[in-house]
Amino acid sequence: VGLDRRLASGTGASSIAWMANATTLQQMPLGLISVAISLAALPRLSQFFAEHDEDAYRTTLARGLRLLWLLIIPAAVILWLLGPAVVRLLFQRGAFTTEDTTHVVAALNIYLIGMIFAAVDFPLNFAFYARNNTLLPALVGVASVAVYTVVALTLVEPMGYIGLVWADTSKQAAHLAIIAFLLWRVVGRLHAGTLRGFVQVLVAAAAMALATAGVAWLLRDLPGGGAGANLLYVLSASLAGGVVYALVLTWLGA
Repeated sequence: VGLDRRLASGTGASSIAWMANATTLQQMPLGLISVAISLAALPRLSQFFAEHDEDAYRTTLARGLRLLWLLIIPAAVILWLLGPAVVRLLFQRGAFTTEDTTHVVAALNIYLIGMIFAAVDFPLNFAFYARNNTLLPALVGVASVAVYTVVALTLVEPMGYIGLVWADTSKQAAHLAIIAFLLWRVVGRLHAGTLRGFVQVLVAAAAMALATAGVAWLLRDLPGGGAGANLLYVLSASLAGGVVYALVLTWLGA
């Protein structure tokens, strides 16, 4: 974090604030969804590891991941499609200008990619904690910071604060890739239905994105009308997308 702030301070007076606001938006789903699911699964994972029931351990982990995907993917879709209105609704007042909204949304759209990686990463880390193994996650964390440092130093000069956002996303991707590989080596493959469930969520999320974007286009003149109009815009488009998401998941038998 210290390196991040030092590099960001050299990319413009407002860069730290833009990145902080975007980070706040992507951390809300992480805390409400990924961390909550990981904490809920931890006692069961610990129990099954203690009982040497690896099949039940894998089943519990797979169920946690499926629930995670069901919730975090639509959250990412909403923030991606409705990001400008959400930022205006939450932040754009006083000294916070339209230009600030543009920069926060630019950072948010990249952070959302990292949010997906980080969301899946949480339960995998907790899966190691349930096995009384905190060393490997710590070492993976060190490796991911090294990735961040290399990418940040490479991109900060040509891309400014956006380069730092990409560095953070690269860090999340690297951490997930390494921890997933290590967990696979320890516990083996999860049940075949895990991948099928993920594909079903992606299909439903694509339909949700179309519905959300369609309603957002129909209501495109609302966001300029103040906080109330922005709220109506966000809620209407989100609700439409959520209904379509649920219907498609039901149709797919998810």
